[in-house]
Amino acid sequence: MKLELKYRGGRRIVTEVRGLEIAFDNREKYGGTNTAAEPPDVFAAAVGACMGMYALGFLDRQKLSTDGFRIEVDFEMGENPKRIASMKFRFHLPQAIPSKRRKQFITTVKKCPLTGTLEVLPEMSVELVEPEGARES
Repeated sequence: MKLELKYRGGRRIVTEVRGLEIAFDNREKYGGTNTAAEPPDVFAAAVGACMGMYALGFLDRQKLSTDGFRIEVDFEMGENPKRIASMKFRFHLPQAIPSKRRKQFITTVKKCPLTGTLEVLPEMSVELVEPEGARES
C-alpha cells in the first residue's frame, strides 16, 4: 500500500485513503492552527479502532449485542525518544461476555494488524528526494 501526504500550509498535512481525506495539524502552541488531530492522537485512535473492529467481529460471532459499544483510549507521551510510551484500551460492552470467552475476546482484539505492528516493529527507511540541481555542494 502506498500513501502520499501533502503539505497544505502552516503545519497542516493531508493524505487520501480510498478517496477519503485524512488531515493532520498541530495545536497552536506548536505552530499549527488546531484544525485537525495531531499524529499521535490519530495513531492511538487508529490502534483503538483496529482493535474495535476485531472486537465487533467477535461480538457478532458470539451473537452478543454491539449497541452502545465504545472504547476509551488513554495514552501517555514519553521522551528520549519522543514517542507514545503507554496506551490503555477500555472496552465498554453493552452486555457481559461469558467468563469462558473473556480471554478469547482479549486475544482476538490483540490480533489486529496495528497491535501486531507494535509487537514486531516494521523496517523503516527515510529517503530524501530533492529537485534536480538543488543539491548543495
